[in-house]
Amino acid sequence: METENSTKDIEKLNNLLGLIENGENIEQKIKDAKKNIKNFEKEIKKENSLIDKEKESVVKEQMGKSTEREDEKISKLNKRISSEKSRKNKAKKRGQKERIEEKTKSLRMKNRELNRTIRTKLGENDLPTFCNSTWFYVLYCTEGLIEWLIKLTFFAVMFLLIPMLCVCFVDWHIFFKGLLFILVFIIDFAIYITIFLVTKDRDNGTLEELRKERDEVKDNKKEIKKIKKGIKADKDESIYDLDSYDKNIRKYQEELDELEKDREKNLKDFKDNKKDNLVKEIEDKHNEEIEKINKLITEEEEKVVSLENALNENKEKIQAENNGALPESLINKYKIKKIIGLIESKEVKDIESAVNKLGR
Repeated sequence: METENSTKDIEKLNNLLGLIENGENIEQKIKDAKKNIKNFEKEIKKENSLIDKEKESVVKEQMGKSTEREDEKISKLNKRISSEKSRKNKAKKRGQKERIEEKTKSLRMKNRELNRTIRTKLGENDLPTFCNSTWFYVLYCTEGLIEWLIKLTFFAVMFLLIPMLCVCFVDWHIFFKGLLFILVFIIDFAIYITIFLVTKDRDNGTLEELRKERDEVKDNKKEIKKIKKGIKADKDESIYDLDSYDKNIRKYQEELDELEKDREKNLKDFKDNKKDNLVKEIEDKHNEEIEKINKLITEEEEKVVSLENALNENKEKIQAENNGALPESLINKYKIKKIIGLIESKEVKDIESAVNKLGR
Protein backbone atom coordinates (compact mmCIF):
# COMPACT_ATOMS: atom_id res chain seq x y z
CA MET A 1 0.00 0.00 0.00
CA GLU A 2 2.83 2.37 0.96
CA THR A 3 4.66 1.59 -2.30
CA GLU A 4 1.49 2.25 -4.30
CA ASN A 5 1.09 5.68 -2.63
CA SER A 6 4.71 6.52 -3.34
CA THR A 7 4.26 5.60 -7.00
CA LYS A 8 1.17 7.82 -7.29
CA ASP A 9 2.98 10.70 -5.60
CA ILE A 10 5.96 10.35 -7.94
CA GLU A 11 3.58 10.29 -10.91
CA LYS A 12 1.83 13.39 -9.57
CA LEU A 13 5.17 15.16 -9.09
CA ASN A 14 6.34 14.22 -12.60
CA ASN A 15 3.10 15.62 -14.02
CA LEU A 16 3.71 18.86 -12.08
CA LEU A 17 7.29 18.93 -13.30
CA GLY A 18 6.14 18.52 -16.90
CA LEU A 19 3.60 21.32 -16.53
CA ILE A 20 6.20 23.66 -14.96
CA GLU A 21 8.70 22.96 -17.74
CA ASN A 22 5.95 23.50 -20.30
CA GLY A 23 5.17 26.86 -18.63
CA GLU A 24 8.84 27.84 -18.84
CA ASN A 25 8.87 26.95 -22.54
CA ILE A 26 5.78 29.08 -23.10
CA GLU A 27 7.34 32.03 -21.20
CA GLN A 28 10.50 31.75 -23.33
CA LYS A 29 8.39 31.76 -26.49
CA ILE A 30 6.58 34.89 -25.23
CA LYS A 31 9.95 36.61 -24.60
CA ASP A 32 11.18 35.61 -28.06
CA ALA A 33 7.99 36.91 -29.69
CA LYS A 34 8.21 40.25 -27.82
CA LYS A 35 11.87 40.52 -28.80
CA ASN A 36 10.90 39.92 -32.43
CA ILE A 37 8.26 42.67 -32.15
CA LYS A 38 10.89 45.13 -30.86
CA ASN A 39 13.28 44.17 -33.68
CA PHE A 40 10.53 44.62 -36.28
CA GLU A 41 9.63 48.02 -34.77
CA LYS A 42 13.31 49.02 -35.04
CA GLU A 43 13.27 47.96 -38.69
CA ILE A 44 10.20 50.13 -39.31
CA LYS A 45 11.86 53.05 -37.56
CA LYS A 46 14.98 52.53 -39.66
CA GLU A 47 12.91 52.27 -42.82
CA ASN A 48 11.03 55.49 -41.97
CA SER A 49 14.35 57.22 -41.35
CA LEU A 50 15.58 56.08 -44.78
CA ILE A 51 12.33 57.33 -46.32
CA ASP A 52 12.75 60.76 -44.69
CA LYS A 53 16.36 61.02 -45.88
CA GLU A 54 15.44 59.92 -49.39
CA LYS A 55 12.54 62.39 -49.52
CA GLU A 56 14.80 65.21 -48.33
CA SER A 57 17.54 64.29 -50.82
CA VAL A 58 15.26 63.80 -53.83
CA VAL A 59 13.14 66.89 -53.12
CA LYS A 60 16.27 69.01 -52.68
CA GLU A 61 17.76 67.66 -55.92
CA GLN A 62 14.58 68.15 -57.97
CA MET A 63 13.97 71.57 -56.43
CA GLY A 64 17.49 72.58 -57.51
CA LYS A 65 16.82 71.30 -61.02
CA SER A 66 13.58 73.29 -61.22
CA THR A 67 15.53 76.56 -60.75
CA GLU A 68 18.86 75.42 -62.28
CA ARG A 69 18.67 77.66 -65.36
CA GLU A 70 17.73 80.76 -63.36
CA ASP A 71 20.33 80.05 -60.67
CA GLU A 72 23.09 79.88 -63.28
CA LYS A 73 22.06 83.19 -64.85
CA ILE A 74 21.61 84.84 -61.43
CA SER A 75 25.14 83.81 -60.46
CA LYS A 76 26.57 85.32 -63.66
CA LEU A 77 24.60 88.55 -63.20
CA ASN A 78 25.72 88.90 -59.59
CA LYS A 79 29.33 88.62 -60.76
CA ARG A 80 28.71 91.28 -63.42
CA ILE A 81 27.10 93.62 -60.89
CA SER A 82 29.97 93.08 -58.46
CA SER A 83 32.52 93.72 -61.22
CA GLU A 84 30.70 96.87 -62.38
CA LYS A 85 30.50 98.20 -58.82
CA SER A 86 34.23 97.55 -58.39
CA ARG A 87 34.99 99.47 -61.61
CA LYS A 88 32.72 102.30 -60.48
CA ASN A 89 34.46 102.45 -57.11
CA LYS A 90 37.89 102.61 -58.77
CA ALA A 91 36.69 105.38 -61.09
CA LYS A 92 35.29 107.29 -58.11
CA LYS A 93 38.60 106.98 -56.25
CA ARG A 94 40.47 108.27 -59.31
CA GLY A 95 38.08 111.21 -59.48
CA GLN A 96 38.50 111.91 -55.77
CA LYS A 97 42.28 111.78 -56.13
CA GLU A 98 42.21 114.23 -59.05
CA ARG A 99 39.84 116.49 -57.13
CA ILE A 100 42.07 116.40 -54.02
CA GLU A 101 45.16 117.19 -56.11
CA GLU A 102 43.37 120.12 -57.73
CA LYS A 103 42.01 121.50 -54.44
CA THR A 104 45.33 121.15 -52.59
CA LYS A 105 47.65 122.14 -55.43
CA SER A 106 48.29 125.68 -54.18
CA LEU A 107 48.83 124.51 -50.59
CA ARG A 108 51.30 121.81 -51.65
CA MET A 109 53.20 124.30 -53.83
CA LYS A 110 53.29 126.74 -50.92
CA ASN A 111 54.69 124.04 -48.63
CA ARG A 112 57.40 123.18 -51.18
CA GLU A 113 58.41 126.83 -51.32
CA LEU A 114 58.42 127.14 -47.52
CA ASN A 115 60.51 123.96 -47.11
CA ARG A 116 62.94 125.23 -49.75
CA THR A 117 63.25 128.52 -47.84
CA ILE A 118 63.84 126.66 -44.55
CA ARG A 119 66.58 124.45 -46.10
CA THR A 120 68.22 127.51 -47.68
CA LYS A 121 68.35 129.43 -44.38
CA LEU A 122 69.69 126.39 -42.52
CA GLY A 123 72.41 126.00 -45.15
CA GLU A 124 73.35 129.69 -45.01
CA ASN A 125 73.92 129.37 -41.24
CA ASP A 126 75.74 126.00 -41.47
CA LEU A 127 72.98 124.28 -39.51
CA PRO A 128 72.20 120.54 -40.06
CA THR A 129 68.89 119.59 -41.70
CA PHE A 130 67.66 117.80 -38.55
CA CYS A 131 67.17 121.25 -37.06
CA ASN A 132 63.95 121.34 -39.09
CA SER A 133 62.54 118.35 -37.19
CA THR A 134 59.75 118.48 -34.60
CA TRP A 135 61.81 116.74 -31.90
CA PHE A 136 64.62 119.31 -32.28
CA TYR A 137 62.25 122.26 -31.81
CA VAL A 138 60.68 120.57 -28.78
CA LEU A 139 64.09 120.04 -27.09
CA TYR A 140 65.96 123.20 -28.11
CA CYS A 141 63.37 125.79 -29.18
CA THR A 142 60.63 124.96 -26.71
CA GLU A 143 57.42 126.96 -26.91
CA GLY A 144 53.97 126.35 -25.45
CA LEU A 145 52.69 124.13 -22.63
CA ILE A 146 52.58 120.87 -24.60
CA GLU A 147 56.17 121.22 -25.85
CA TRP A 148 57.38 121.97 -22.30
CA LEU A 149 55.59 118.89 -20.94
CA ILE A 150 57.19 116.71 -23.65
CA LYS A 151 60.61 118.25 -22.94
CA LEU A 152 60.35 117.63 -19.17
CA THR A 153 59.28 114.02 -19.83
CA PHE A 154 62.29 113.57 -22.12
CA PHE A 155 64.64 114.99 -19.47
CA ALA A 156 63.19 112.62 -16.84
CA VAL A 157 63.83 109.63 -19.12
CA MET A 158 67.24 110.82 -20.35
CA PHE A 159 68.79 111.95 -17.08
CA LEU A 160 67.02 109.75 -14.51
CA LEU A 161 65.38 106.63 -15.96
CA ILE A 162 68.21 105.57 -18.31
CA PRO A 163 70.98 105.94 -15.64
CA MET A 164 68.79 104.06 -13.13
CA LEU A 165 68.18 101.21 -15.60
CA CYS A 166 71.92 100.93 -16.26
CA VAL A 167 72.54 100.66 -12.52
CA CYS A 168 69.85 97.98 -12.12
CA PHE A 169 71.48 95.72 -14.73
CA VAL A 170 74.83 95.42 -12.93
CA ASP A 171 75.62 93.53 -9.73
CA TRP A 172 78.19 95.96 -8.31
CA HIS A 173 78.95 97.57 -4.97
CA ILE A 174 76.73 100.55 -4.16
CA PHE A 175 79.68 102.92 -4.55
CA PHE A 176 80.39 101.74 -8.11
CA LYS A 177 76.71 101.82 -8.92
CA GLY A 178 76.70 105.47 -7.86
CA LEU A 179 79.69 106.16 -10.10
CA LEU A 180 77.94 104.40 -13.01
CA PHE A 181 74.82 106.53 -12.49
CA ILE A 182 76.90 109.73 -12.56
CA LEU A 183 78.85 108.54 -15.62
CA VAL A 184 75.70 107.77 -17.65
CA PHE A 185 74.17 111.08 -16.53
CA ILE A 186 77.28 112.97 -17.70
CA ILE A 187 77.29 111.15 -21.08
CA ASP A 188 73.61 111.96 -21.67
CA PHE A 189 74.14 115.57 -20.64
CA ALA A 190 77.22 115.83 -22.88
CA ILE A 191 75.23 114.56 -25.88
CA TYR A 192 72.46 117.08 -25.22
CA ILE A 193 74.92 119.99 -24.77
CA THR A 194 76.97 119.00 -27.85
CA ILE A 195 73.89 119.16 -30.05
CA PHE A 196 73.01 122.50 -28.47
CA LEU A 197 76.50 123.93 -29.14
CA VAL A 198 76.56 122.96 -32.83
CA THR A 199 73.02 124.21 -33.47
CA LYS A 200 71.14 126.52 -31.16
CA ASP A 201 74.22 128.24 -29.75
CA ARG A 202 75.31 129.54 -33.16
CA ASP A 203 72.05 129.97 -35.05
CA ASN A 204 71.96 133.76 -34.59
CA GLY A 205 68.17 133.62 -34.10
CA THR A 206 67.59 131.76 -37.37
CA LEU A 207 65.78 128.84 -35.73
CA GLU A 208 63.29 131.13 -34.01
CA GLU A 209 62.73 132.99 -37.28
CA LEU A 210 62.03 129.68 -39.05
CA ARG A 211 59.28 128.77 -36.59
CA LYS A 212 56.89 131.01 -38.54
CA GLU A 213 57.55 129.07 -41.78
CA ARG A 214 57.31 125.75 -39.92
CA ASP A 215 53.96 126.74 -38.37
CA GLU A 216 52.68 127.77 -41.79
CA VAL A 217 53.72 124.39 -43.26
CA LYS A 218 51.96 122.66 -40.36
CA ASP A 219 48.77 124.69 -40.89
CA ASN A 220 48.83 123.94 -44.62
CA LYS A 221 49.16 120.20 -43.92
CA LYS A 222 46.14 120.39 -41.60
CA GLU A 223 44.16 122.17 -44.31
CA ILE A 224 45.19 119.55 -46.90
CA LYS A 225 44.08 116.78 -44.54
CA LYS A 226 40.77 118.56 -43.95
CA ILE A 227 40.18 118.91 -47.71
CA LYS A 228 40.94 115.20 -48.27
CA LYS A 229 38.53 114.17 -45.53
CA GLY A 230 35.78 116.45 -46.88
CA ILE A 231 36.11 115.17 -50.45
CA LYS A 232 36.07 111.50 -49.35
CA ALA A 233 33.01 112.13 -47.15
CA ASP A 234 31.12 113.91 -49.96
CA LYS A 235 28.20 111.66 -51.06
CA ASP A 236 27.59 113.55 -54.32
CA GLU A 237 28.87 111.30 -57.14
CA SER A 238 27.57 113.42 -60.02
CA ILE A 239 30.91 115.22 -60.46
CA TYR A 240 32.79 111.98 -61.16
CA ASP A 241 30.95 111.01 -64.39
CA LEU A 242 29.81 107.61 -63.14
CA ASP A 243 26.53 107.49 -65.12
CA SER A 244 27.72 104.74 -67.47
CA TYR A 245 28.51 102.47 -64.52
CA ASP A 246 25.17 103.24 -62.82
CA LYS A 247 23.34 102.56 -66.08
CA ASN A 248 24.96 99.13 -66.45
CA ILE A 249 24.30 98.28 -62.80
CA ARG A 250 20.61 99.24 -63.16
CA LYS A 251 20.34 97.16 -66.34
CA TYR A 252 21.86 94.09 -64.68
CA GLN A 253 19.72 94.61 -61.58
CA GLU A 254 16.53 94.71 -63.66
CA GLU A 255 17.53 91.47 -65.38
CA LEU A 256 18.32 90.00 -61.98
CA ASP A 257 14.90 91.00 -60.61
CA GLU A 258 13.17 89.32 -63.56
CA LEU A 259 15.18 86.16 -63.07
CA GLU A 260 14.35 86.16 -59.36
CA LYS A 261 10.64 86.35 -60.24
CA ASP A 262 10.99 83.45 -62.71
CA ARG A 263 12.89 81.47 -60.11
CA GLU A 264 10.20 82.03 -57.48
CA LYS A 265 7.54 81.07 -60.02
CA ASN A 266 9.31 77.78 -60.85
CA LEU A 267 9.89 77.11 -57.18
CA LYS A 268 6.21 77.66 -56.38
CA ASP A 269 5.18 75.40 -59.27
CA PHE A 270 7.47 72.65 -57.95
CA LYS A 271 6.13 72.93 -54.39
CA ASP A 272 2.49 73.11 -55.49
CA ASN A 273 2.43 70.52 -58.29
CA LYS A 274 5.47 68.24 -58.14
CA LYS A 275 6.76 67.93 -54.61
CA ASP A 276 3.79 65.95 -53.24
CA ASN A 277 3.94 63.50 -56.15
CA LEU A 278 7.64 62.91 -55.56
CA VAL A 279 7.04 62.30 -51.87
CA LYS A 280 4.17 59.90 -52.64
CA GLU A 281 6.31 57.93 -55.11
CA ILE A 282 9.02 57.47 -52.48
CA GLU A 283 6.51 56.46 -49.80
CA ASP A 284 4.76 54.01 -52.15
CA LYS A 285 8.11 52.45 -53.02
CA HIS A 286 8.77 51.69 -49.34
CA ASN A 287 5.18 50.94 -48.25
CA GLU A 288 5.32 47.30 -49.38
CA GLU A 289 8.31 46.62 -47.12
CA ILE A 290 6.72 48.47 -44.19
CA GLU A 291 3.41 46.61 -44.64
CA LYS A 292 5.32 43.32 -44.71
CA ILE A 293 7.04 44.18 -41.42
CA ASN A 294 3.73 45.37 -39.89
CA LYS A 295 2.18 42.04 -40.86
CA LEU A 296 4.99 40.20 -39.08
CA ILE A 297 4.45 42.40 -36.01
CA THR A 298 0.72 41.56 -36.04
CA GLU A 299 1.51 37.86 -36.29
CA GLU A 300 3.93 38.07 -33.36
CA GLU A 301 1.41 40.07 -31.30
CA GLU A 302 -1.26 37.43 -31.98
CA LYS A 303 1.26 34.77 -31.02
CA VAL A 304 1.95 36.58 -27.72
CA VAL A 305 -1.79 36.69 -26.92
CA SER A 306 -2.17 32.99 -27.75
CA LEU A 307 0.89 32.05 -25.68
CA GLU A 308 -0.25 34.16 -22.72
CA ASN A 309 -3.61 32.35 -22.80
CA ALA A 310 -1.78 29.02 -22.96
CA LEU A 311 0.41 30.11 -20.04
CA ASN A 312 -2.66 30.97 -17.94
CA GLU A 313 -4.23 27.61 -18.78
CA ASN A 314 -0.97 25.88 -17.85
CA LYS A 315 -0.97 27.69 -14.47
CA GLU A 316 -4.53 26.50 -13.86
CA LYS A 317 -3.48 22.92 -14.69
CA ILE A 318 -0.57 23.21 -12.24
CA GLN A 319 -2.94 24.35 -9.49
CA ALA A 320 -5.40 21.55 -10.33
CA GLU A 321 -2.69 18.90 -10.46
CA ASN A 322 -1.11 20.12 -7.23
CA ASN A 323 -4.47 20.39 -5.46
CA GLY A 324 -2.80 21.86 -2.37
CA ALA A 325 -0.25 19.05 -2.02
CA LEU A 326 2.73 21.40 -2.27
CA PRO A 327 2.98 24.92 -0.87
CA GLU A 328 3.72 27.73 -3.36
CA SER A 329 7.34 27.93 -2.15
CA LEU A 330 8.00 24.36 -3.36
CA ILE A 331 6.27 24.58 -6.74
CA ASN A 332 9.36 24.82 -8.92
CA LYS A 333 11.19 22.15 -10.85
CA TYR A 334 14.29 22.12 -8.65
CA LYS A 335 12.31 21.53 -5.44
CA ILE A 336 10.05 18.99 -7.12
CA LYS A 337 13.05 17.03 -8.48
CA LYS A 338 14.48 17.00 -4.95
CA ILE A 339 11.19 15.67 -3.53
CA ILE A 340 11.09 12.95 -6.19
CA GLY A 341 14.61 11.97 -5.23
CA LEU A 342 13.71 11.77 -1.53
CA ILE A 343 10.72 9.50 -2.25
CA GLU A 344 12.64 7.28 -4.68
CA SER A 345 15.50 6.89 -2.18
CA LYS A 346 12.95 5.87 0.50
CA GLU A 347 14.07 8.76 2.74
CA VAL A 348 10.42 9.78 2.89
CA LYS A 349 7.33 7.76 2.10
CA ASP A 350 5.14 10.40 0.41
CA ILE A 351 4.73 14.07 -0.58
CA GLU A 352 3.48 15.12 2.83
CA SER A 353 6.56 13.65 4.54
CA ALA A 354 8.85 15.34 2.01
CA VAL A 355 7.17 18.70 2.59
CA ASN A 356 7.59 18.30 6.35
CA LYS A 357 11.24 17.39 5.86
CA LEU A 358 12.00 20.33 3.54
CA GLY A 359 9.91 22.77 5.53
CA ARG A 360 7.07 24.84 4.25
